[in-house]
Amino acid sequence: MTFYTLKYIQNNQNADKAILYGLMLVAAFAMIIFTLLYLHNRFCYKIS
Repeated sequence: MTFYTLKYIQNNQNADKAILYGLMLVAAFAMIIFTLLYLHNRFCYKIS
């Protein structure tokens, strides 16, 4: 059976957190862009 050291486990957790934060930033950026596009289209239809 393989036993992992504490350092290995901590490094894996840090990598997982970095990936999670990266995905959260991408999702937040996409939500902001889609919100701006939606509001832009909404304002264009109200004016004309």
